[in-house]
This record gives sequence, structure tokens and C-alpha cells, in this order.
Amino acid sequence: MPAIIGVASVFAAAQASGQTLTSVHKFAGSDGAFTGNRGATPASRMIAGPGGVLYGVTPQGGAINCGTIFALTPPAAAGQKWSFKLLYDFPNMQAGCGPVGPLALGAAGQLYGAAGGGQSHDGVVFELVPPASEDAAWQFQTLHAFTYQGPATTGPGAPVIGANGVLYGTLGSYFDGAVYSLTPPATEGGSWTEALIFTASGVNSSNPAPFGNLLAYPGGLYGVACPGYGETCNLVSLSPPASGTGTWTLSVLLALPYCATCFYPDLVADSSGDLFGASQTFGAGGAGDVFELSPPAAAGQSWTYREVFAFPASCANGCYPSAGVTLDAHGALWGVTTGSIAGVGVVYSLTPPSGGQGSWTYQEAYSFSGGADGGPPGAGLVLGADGGLYGPTESGGGAKDQLFPTFGYSGFGYGTVFGWTP
Repeated sequence: MPAIIGVASVFAAAQASGQTLTSVHKFAGSDGAFTGNRGATPASRMIAGPGGVLYGVTPQGGAINCGTIFALTPPAAAGQKWSFKLLYDFPNMQAGCGPVGPLALGAAGQLYGAAGGGQSHDGVVFELVPPASEDAAWQFQTLHAFTYQGPATTGPGAPVIGANGVLYGTLGSYFDGAVYSLTPPATEGGSWTEALIFTASGVNSSNPAPFGNLLAYPGGLYGVACPGYGETCNLVSLSPPASGTGTWTLSVLLALPYCATCFYPDLVADSSGDLFGASQTFGAGGAGDVFELSPPAAAGQSWTYREVFAFPASCANGCYPSAGVTLDAHGALWGVTTGSIAGVGVVYSLTPPSGGQGSWTYQEAYSFSGGADGGPPGAGLVLGADGGLYGPTESGGGAKDQLFPTFGYSGFGYGTVFGWTP
């Protein structure tokens, strides 16, 4: 049975087992009124850094409602509070607005991310560098501001870090997209170099670009691409040219039984190279599912698809997963949904079968009430240094919501960060 994370406040789960959820932080109350607050409506997966520190973004809140970047440091002892720190408050549209996550953590502790806004309002990729001393401010730098030259040149997605510190991410949307790279300067103080390493040939193209989040692997990138409106998506890989520069090669690895609007492209890989993800509304039960994509066992064979768990239309075990899944140290999958019998989602786990054969075991770990424990969890979970699972809710928290006084659930609020320990 899950144990309680030893932090400040604990909410009783809405289920007979007596399991509990821990509130790590509420974006309300001590954060002040909406004008000048420290963030609102966290909607992206956080990342974990050294010392168990969690880093995340809020697309709203801050001095001009353009969002924030924050850190949460775990307590030194059980029962103490987590420490919240505002790392950056986007001050204007030129710096960026509405950051998207997850952030990427560099080798020296720097954070990389993407946002809307910029000089042309077509999006930016930025770097946030930690200070030399704890009390000093983090330093923000725009690495690249995009300029609209067609549908595939605007709206950067969250970057991932590849070989040699190069950043990769998607541009555009489901069918008109591209993949960008940002190469760090050869000398300190130099400029980053932006390039489009792959561009789709248009709507209903036979050569579509990935959309959403990418997954880096040694020597390439995985993504999800959709050839046209209403058509199913494909698992694709992008491989660099032999010369090291120029256009990358896109390969279709597997057709997926999902369309773009029903699929979350934030895939995760296990140690054997199997990929796991979730769909929002498809699956055998019609209310979303979790699936596994396995690479070929031998040269010349194909990738294979397997449905790990189908959420029932009754929502008896939760329904409509709202993000991808997270692997824990024991090979179990963890995720969240926005639907449930109570109507506001659950935290769930899927334990693999012994020996790799048979069905995975589903367990509903927690059912949200929509009040003080938070509204629907809209982003994936992150595995903390202590083995706990952490995630945000976009609303709720128990304080009066001054931004949307009639919006949300019984608790209102600007959202929360919660924790759960297996």
C-alpha cells in the first residue's frame, strides 16, 4: 500500500482503502493575488534535478500573466514543508509568454525550454542558467526567436537534449510541421545556431513531420507523425545525415491506431528499448488506453503494437488519460486521467506481468475530489529522487480563484503540485 510522502499537508483519498495524497505546493494563498503572483495553472510535466529538486513551468500567472518557471526543493526531514522558489517571471512578450514543458536539464544545471511570444510573437527557445550563489538570480537568455515563414516555422515545442548538447524540438502542428535543432556555440559567449533538420511537405503529405514532444535516443529521435486529417498516426524515427549536417531522414516504423487529436506523443523508453505511451479516447474500452511499442527482435522484422490496458467507458477505473506514462525503478507504469467516477481524474499504476508474459495489473492509486487536493491532473508524472511520483493539477487547491472566480471545482484555486509514494 502506498505510503505518505513526508511533507506539509495530506489529503485523504476518496476511496475505502485509506490511501493518501500529499500536497507539495498550492499556487494560491501565500502566492498572493493574481497580479504579481508566482504562477498559475501548471499544465506540463515537471523534471527532477540533483538533490530531488523539481523544476516546472506555469503557462499563466506572473506579473503580466505570461507564466513562470519554478523550483520545489524537498524538505530536509519528514513532516517539513517543501521550499518553493520562483526562478523566472516572464516580464514581457518579447522574452516569451506561456512556456510549455517539460523543461530539459543541461549538464551544468541549466534549464532549457520553449514559449510563445518573442520579437515576432512566433515563439522562442530559452536557457535559464543557475547562479553561482544560492541567493542570486537565475540568468535568462533567449537562444532563438522564431519568425513566421509558413505553418512549419512557428510555435516551438519543448526541446530535448541530444548528443553534444544540441537541442531538438518540433514546430507547427499535426500536419504542417518541422523539426528544429539548436547547436551550442563553439566558444563561450557565442550564438546558438538554429536549423530546420526536417520539414513536412504539407497537409496530407506522405512525409509528415512529428508533432508534440520528441524522444531522443543514441543516434536519433523518435516521434509521432500524422499524414493527414482524420488519418491514423505513425511512430517515426529521424536519423542524421552521414555528413553530420543537412536534412535528416524520416522513417515510418509502425502505424498506430490513433489520430492526432487523441494521442499524447510524449513517449517513454525502458531499458530494452520498448516504448510506452497513452491515447486519450481510443482503445478497446473507448475511453483511452496505455500501449507498448516494441522494436523488432531481429533485422528485417517489424515493430509491434500491444495494448497494455484499456480504460472502460464507465470510468470505473478512471478514464481519458491526460498525458503519457512514467516508468518507476521496478518497471511499473504510472499515469493520470482527467476522468473518473468522481469526474476529476485519478492517479493509476500498471505493474508488468512476471516473466514478461500475461496481463499487466491495473491499480487506481488515488481519485481526485476536485477540491483542496486539486482539479484534474493535466500532465504526466515525474519520478523523484526519493522514488515518489509528482505531478501538477491545473486548478483546485482550496483557495478562492481570483482569476476565474466561477471556474473550476469545489476547491477553486490556481492549481497544485502533488506527490505519491509507492
